[in-house]
Amino acid sequence: MTGIRIEATGVARRYGRKTAVRDVSFVLGASQRVGIVGESGSGKSTMAKIVTGLERASAGTITVDDRDLRSIMSTRAGRLEYRRRVQLVAQDTTSTFDPRHRIRESLRTPAQILGGHDAAGADAAIGEITTELGIDPSWVDRYPSELSGGQRQRMSIARALVVRPDLLVCDEAVSALDVSVQGVVLNLLKRYSDDHGAGLMFVSHGLPATAFITGELVVMNQGEVVESGRTLEVLEHPKHPYTQKLVDAHLAVEEPVA
Repeated sequence: MTGIRIEATGVARRYGRKTAVRDVSFVLGASQRVGIVGESGSGKSTMAKIVTGLERASAGTITVDDRDLRSIMSTRAGRLEYRRRVQLVAQDTTSTFDPRHRIRESLRTPAQILGGHDAAGADAAIGEITTELGIDPSWVDRYPSELSGGQRQRMSIARALVVRPDLLVCDEAVSALDVSVQGVVLNLLKRYSDDHGAGLMFVSHGLPATAFITGELVVMNQGEVVESGRTLEVLEHPKHPYTQKLVDAHLAVEEPVA
């Protein structure tokens, strides 16, 4: 795995008269784990979609290893290669798995189309990644409805990692899980990143999970970056009032009721 470097410069995204993201700039270095935090409507999920190529920026540029993302996505070969290198894990696993098919079919598709495997090779790749992630191999041959939310999310991660991407973009990937399952998933992601040098863009409103798994942090509010830096430095010594508000809200939730 060679890693991937992504740089956003002055990125904006507009939907008619509404501006979801304005003048956003940041760098995600090869093998870095970067968190993007903010409340609902802050623009963080829109940035995740832009980075993964699911949406185009209305203004500004995204460069990937010094190449313009729009140029990469202009050809079918470029799109396939980029989607192999950058994979998304979303909060809603119902969009990841077709309820009519067993999980194996959903994992085979990217392994074959993006990974270049035949059916036997795809099954071998599925076996390798589920073993590496400590996933029960029997889950692969179940239907999505036969798995719990936490199990489906772990299979969603396996689906993303079966093509061995350079960057994993997690958009609220653990927010719907209970605390114990969150811990399992976060450790799984961290271990894979450490072992393979894979980068991680962790989009979340949860500060503890973000602090655990990332080294760099970008704070967004109303579509703009208001603060960025080393994760623990930003959270322990917030400079912007909005960052302080996020930290204070988290501490208030943690305070025991008298």
